[in-house]
Amino acid sequence: MPGVTHEAGANPHKDRPTFTLDAPTALQDAEIAYICVDTPPTASGDADLSRVRSVIEPSRTPRT
Repeated sequence: MPGVTHEAGANPHKDRPTFTLDAPTALQDAEIAYICVDTPPTASGDADLSRVRSVIEPSRTPRT
């Protein structure tokens, strides 16, 4: 992602990354969120995205 390295290294003491298992808290003020879950293959060989969806769906709220 262009610019991420520059922005992440601009001030290492400001807005440090945080890690949590509580999705609503994590997304509350987030500009970027990395969802790290396994995506095992389905029978057809495609990635099973059900675990990604299980994280995203309960957390979807309009941003104000």
